Amino acid sequence: MKHPGRIPELDAMIDHAAAFVVERFAKAGEIPSMWIAETKAGEHMAVPDLFDTKTEQLAFLRAVFREHKVVRFVAMMEAWILDSRDLGGGPIPDAGASLEHHPDRREVVMLQAEDREHCALARFYILRPEHGPPTLSPLYRSGTMDRFEGRMTGLLR
Repeated sequence: MKHPGRIPELDAMIDHAAAFVVERFAKAGEIPSMWIAETKAGEHMAVPDLFDTKTEQLAFLRAVFREHKVVRFVAMMEAWILDSRDLGGGPIPDAGASLEHHPDRREVVMLQAEDREHCALARFYILRPEHGPPTLSPLYRSGTMDRFEGRMTGLLR
């Protein structure tokens, strides 16, 4: 469910991550998956993707966030999305299915900021021209939700 307002702390985390993404992508042409977390004491910590599977990484993140009393975080990662407005007749995949071979998938850098009660989403589309290096679109903010669930969400609950 969309939240009626924006959450300034989550917006600030997205802004911070977006600046990192723009700088890093311009240099490297890719973004490593990582999480930037803020503790109850106001300290910030970066947590890289260290594991081969999402299950291992998520278990690690939950433990680190609990141990350090994390109150909010922002995740940044490259992903494929399927926007219903972009569907060109390709099949609608089953929930949880990979979009790896879907003809209408879009490549993005996803930014997801969360606290215990809210989730704010934003994304950059990765643009891969025929000639030249990849670039990023402007940042698109998807809004803030107060009801959200999924494998990669709710790491503070």
